[in-house]
Amino acid sequence: MATLQYVREYRTYEQIAADFGIHESNLLRRSQWVEVTLVQSGFTISRAPLSSEDTVMIDATEVKINRPKKQLANDSGKKKFHAMKAQAIVTSQGRIVSIVMI
Repeated sequence: MATLQYVREYRTYEQIAADFGIHESNLLRRSQWVEVTLVQSGFTISRAPLSSEDTVMIDATEVKINRPKKQLANDSGKKKFHAMKAQAIVTSQGRIVSIVMI
């Protein structure tokens, strides 16, 4: 449920963890497991064509990750931590058009 709130409402893990009374690191670990499991099972969000009247919101952020074995691919450079980039595209009606983890 917490992962769904993160994807649907795009609140911070800190806010969601406080709502559920769990530690942020546990929420992050479980959410990543859910995301990986969905991707491995072939789950995709339908990419319905947008009309010219649709308004979309695009947001991107860096998500801190544990240090991977192949470090250079995930190094954020000057920020001195390892990260993956996450991008979400959502319509004004709240329909998720695309979520990408790079």
